[in-house]
Amino acid sequence: MKLKVRFVVIGAFVVLSLVGLFIVLNKVHHRYIDGKDDEGEHAALAVEGDDGDVEIVKLIICTDGIRWPIALTTINSVLQNTHAKISLFAMTAVGAVAFTEHIIKSTPSIGPKLHTLVVRSIDTEALRKKILVRGNRKSLANPMNYARYYITEIFSELEGSFVFLDDDVIVQGDIKDLASFPLSGTVAAFGSDCNSIADKFNLFQNKYSGFINFENNHIAPLNMDPNACSFNAGVFVADATLWRKSSISQQLEYWMQLNTKENVYGAQGAGGGSQPPMLIVFYKKHAILPPLWHVRGLGSATGRNIPRDLVDDALLIHWTGKAKPWVEEEDARFKDIYLKYKVPLFC
Repeated sequence: MKLKVRFVVIGAFVVLSLVGLFIVLNKVHHRYIDGKDDEGEHAALAVEGDDGDVEIVKLIICTDGIRWPIALTTINSVLQNTHAKISLFAMTAVGAVAFTEHIIKSTPSIGPKLHTLVVRSIDTEALRKKILVRGNRKSLANPMNYARYYITEIFSELEGSFVFLDDDVIVQGDIKDLASFPLSGTVAAFGSDCNSIADKFNLFQNKYSGFINFENNHIAPLNMDPNACSFNAGVFVADATLWRKSSISQQLEYWMQLNTKENVYGAQGAGGGSQPPMLIVFYKKHAILPPLWHVRGLGSATGRNIPRDLVDDALLIHWTGKAKPWVEEEDARFKDIYLKYKVPLFC
């Protein structure tokens, strides 16, 4: 009888020891899943989701060295409104990589909070030779406006869903929700220029005819509707894998270069720039973002119709138009929201 009791006691001790060991190992597994230790450059205390996957949002921003201090405000707004990990892929001009990396890392509200940071350059001078802007807005010829065409080439390691943002954007919602938006088999999702918000507040609703020359011999065979509603390419979600598979970069470059030889786009009322090739390539081949995920026009004349309560409810606001909130002499609306996220430089 005593022997039997002894075996029961020993067995219970072994079971309790194994349970304790399992708990310890499980805690270690959940502590660090990626990155270096807590003193490393890309240290990250990771928490697994219910499905075992770490939530990481891949954010793309393309701008030159002069505008990167402005882009910090956009990045700060993203970080302040999400608990998701953010991997920032920053594209800049040749010669500005070290500066761009420095100001991002040295900003306390940004650098330490990023999961990872990748900074690469694009040859803006080579790109400039492929661009022709017709009309009065010569600022649209800035090569960095076209850098978005080459996201998957510059960042060859990029796979799956990513979010692209212009640097005149403030994100007030959780960007994880934007990154998770279903593309429904398409390559990308954009915010339509013709939606319930544009209708209600009488915002300017751009059509394809405002961007593209429908008399061009290369445009006619595409059977595009001149009255089709356009979208704004300053905010979009895309699948990098499908982008490559569909040769999107090559298609965009084709139309951009053709426009230097023929009048394909840019002489119409809405202007040229990097927008028309995106409209052509993604015609009826994109998903539509919910209206509150791209409230645009804050820097335009019709943006005067946008009420404060809509801006407060918006998940993402965009100062499209000439008036920018960081330019003191310009009368851009809702500067207080921009200033809320503006960060000082620590150079």
